[in-house]
Amino acid sequence: MGPFFTAILTLAFFRQANAFIDKNVYQCLVDYNLTSVAGLIRDAKLESTLTSSTGGPFTIMAPTNAAVAAIDPDTMASVIKSSVLLQQIVKYHIINKYEVIPALISAGSVETMEGQSITVTSQPSGIRLNNASTVLKDNGDIICNNGIIHVIDTVLIPPVFSTHNLAAVLLERDDIFREFFLYALLSNFTHLIENGEYTLFAPTDLAFGRYSHLNDIHRDTPNAGKIYLEILKYHIVPGARMSNMLSDGQILYTLHGSPITIHLNNGGVKVDDANVVEANIPGSNGVIHAIDHVLFPADLLPNLQG
Repeated sequence: MGPFFTAILTLAFFRQANAFIDKNVYQCLVDYNLTSVAGLIRDAKLESTLTSSTGGPFTIMAPTNAAVAAIDPDTMASVIKSSVLLQQIVKYHIINKYEVIPALISAGSVETMEGQSITVTSQPSGIRLNNASTVLKDNGDIICNNGIIHVIDTVLIPPVFSTHNLAAVLLERDDIFREFFLYALLSNFTHLIENGEYTLFAPTDLAFGRYSHLNDIHRDTPNAGKIYLEILKYHIVPGARMSNMLSDGQILYTLHGSPITIHLNNGGVKVDDANVVEANIPGSNGVIHAIDHVLFPADLLPNLQG
């Protein structure tokens, strides 16, 4: 007997569940009038993921329509304007495997598609997620042909979440990004990272304290300002990529035009020769990964010779 059907029998033993429905999880959301979260999934361009015949199984923590309507208006306004934030919230409600409630309680936490985890506890008031949302027993669990849906009474917000743009996040995190933000400001570059959608591999202040080819740029270096700008662009990749979206040997093309290479080893992430020392710092228009060395594009080295 496969794990999918074993999970169904486990669910039936521990809880009363709705009958199996030969539809995918997205179709089940619509059929059970969970239309608000279905709409968020559609707007986040994740409908095809949940309806693919080759995808899954999935577990959806599905807020009711009332729960979606109760989202803080300022947060909702930011989410509507930002595809990054919308995807982050939606993915935080999706688990890339079939999880019945007893198994979730036993594990205590589960990693979501977004990359951060949800804690699960059994309390007198019911099954609680992050001690913020309750699984609604009266709705039962909706078993679909590619997963299961648990209905919840509150929208879950990822523990690490920001409605500020990347430039504002760099400024807020002046405990580690003071130098990088200063370079961006002096290069008139902050306006770019206030909009668009990017991944920043941002050197920490300690990284700027280490030797790099930045030390070889002097006042009399021709086009010094342009070189600084291109170095900044070499740390920025179009599109938001959380650490769980990075893979070993992955080539990412920077705004400078030349590529950087991702390396995964012993659970760590390297970008060229720099280590990621703090990953997944979110912004409303992307994500920042702090690195311990300044990256320098090889094609700029001839500008430093002579």
